[in-house]
Amino acid sequence: EQWERDCRFSGCVHINEPDCAVKDALARGQISRIRYRNYCELYDELRGRRPVYTKK
Repeated sequence: EQWERDCRFSGCVHINEPDCAVKDALARGQISRIRYRNYCELYDELRGRRPVYTKK
């Protein structure tokens, strides 16, 4: 979305990075806290997974 494009870092994951446009929008109430919480939960879940490759 628009806030993602405004982030200071191209690889921003919107969790702990300084000057994150997504976190700024969250603080201003432009992004729902529930939506952001769901994003964080999904990010944490996917971060711990490793890809599974199968041979052809």
